[in-house]
Amino acid sequence: QMKADQILRTMQRAMEASLDGILITDPRSEHNPVIYCNPAFLRITGYEGDEVVDSGVGFLFGDDTDQDGVLLMSEAVRGGSPC
Repeated sequence: QMKADQILRTMQRAMEASLDGILITDPRSEHNPVIYCNPAFLRITGYEGDEVVDSGVGFLFGDDTDQDGVLLMSEAVRGGSPC
């Protein structure tokens, strides 16, 4: 049986290797700051890690962002569900 720290390391490696962009926020904090983004998210969006981590998710909602994607993310954040 895997220990919790082994499971966490395995999950982190999987997120780091994923071709899908992964962004994790902390909705318990007032501004819902980004606490993690994987390399694929940075590659897809063109952002640098220090531009993303610890910032609020508002940077994702600019006029040049796919508005259908923005709507999906907004609904997920409001509902507390992943997207």
